[in-house]
Amino acid sequence: MLSAACFTEQPATSVSIFAESDGCLKDAWKNQVLLGSQMNMRQSELCGEGVEECALQEFIPKPCLYGVQYDSRFCEKVRDAAADGNPYASTCLTAVQTPELCAEAAKRDDYGPYNCSDYCCGFDSIENLKQGKFHLPSNASCMLALGEQMPSLTGSKNTYNSMASLSLMPFKVTCQNLFARGVPHLISLNAMLVFLVCFFIASAITAGSAVPSGLLMPQMVLGALVGRCMALVAIKMQLSATPEAGDNINWLPALGAFFNAFTGSQPLTPDTDNYLDPGIAAVVGAAAFLGGSGRVTLFTTVMMVEITGDPIMIFPVNHGLYHALIDVQSSPYLPDTWQSDQLPPGICVEDMMPRNDPIVVPAHGGRAGISAAIDGNNYTGFPLVNEDGAVIGLCDRKGLEALMARHSEVTEDDLKYVSDLYPVTVRRPFPLQMAYQLFKSMDMKNLIVVDDNHKPVAVLT
Repeated sequence: MLSAACFTEQPATSVSIFAESDGCLKDAWKNQVLLGSQMNMRQSELCGEGVEECALQEFIPKPCLYGVQYDSRFCEKVRDAAADGNPYASTCLTAVQTPELCAEAAKRDDYGPYNCSDYCCGFDSIENLKQGKFHLPSNASCMLALGEQMPSLTGSKNTYNSMASLSLMPFKVTCQNLFARGVPHLISLNAMLVFLVCFFIASAITAGSAVPSGLLMPQMVLGALVGRCMALVAIKMQLSATPEAGDNINWLPALGAFFNAFTGSQPLTPDTDNYLDPGIAAVVGAAAFLGGSGRVTLFTTVMMVEITGDPIMIFPVNHGLYHALIDVQSSPYLPDTWQSDQLPPGICVEDMMPRNDPIVVPAHGGRAGISAAIDGNNYTGFPLVNEDGAVIGLCDRKGLEALMARHSEVTEDDLKYVSDLYPVTVRRPFPLQMAYQLFKSMDMKNLIVVDDNHKPVAVLT
């Protein structure tokens, strides 16, 4: 809450949110800036090779989106109001019907010329226009309802807080906000940089603690932050050259003249082929972070192949975050393969076994023998020996504690019942690498080292 309060509210308008957009908006936002669409026959490179003309879906934006509309019925009412002396109606016409627009509209194509007088500014009703409530290309803005995932600390429906959309939302919603496409400037770069530093420190602290704060979603958030920030920086670097208008967004043909006449004034930039959508960059960043830090290989592969189609982004690393946490928690985990480069060659079991005598459980020792073995230590396995001291089994600590809880005499058969009567044993000169592979492949907890008389001399854990 404190970090969000340090950031000012941003206006929830089409100009501030849709700048440098590629037009790929989710339906909840697209329906707020479009009146609808219709199918028109057009000559376009989108029709495919060898096809001169095809039916394309073309959008009709709301007048507030660009501050201009091409509608003979509405614009005729504006001309009538201007003739009656209304100053706002006159401004509505002169600000839009520029010589550049009229020249572009007069150019003939397959649809014929467009009447320059049918262009006027954007407004909701003629009554609002006469009261001065209208939009021009220089100040057009549609107020958007962004929903609960973009909260406002002031409670206003016309503003939102970028930091609050990151810090005050659940991890899942934060990821959805970072993955949002078609809205490069939805979340400010300053808010993401500050949140990235704070969230990274908090994630590093909680990842090594016993608090179940999660690992997967924080890694996705961090990767998405890095990816979206890098894409925004790249866009800012490319904005030094003003993009030329194009036909990548299929608006109605009448609006083509407006794009050519008012290059750079529209919130949605038609020519965005050179921009990487920050939402896509956030997905790639999250996948790369998971693949590099968490080693979530299957998840990363599916995400990269199905969403981006570029599995090259999955780069190999030796150990991930989960492996590092094993060391932090001091968990008894062994690598899958023998680390030959970290131990001298020719090392055997005798070189690595503990020097203290093993704690054994006599088969005829009864309760006293069990108590003497398990008291004062936390070992999990104890060799079961006969009268000669030879190993005849391996007792598990839980089984021995269960026998002691019965409050009755413990017989040899009882001990054998809770013991492994066929334990794996090795001799002192047995190669340590082979003992390691045996221990790992059989998922053993204890490995007994015996002498020539099969008496235990050590227990490897």
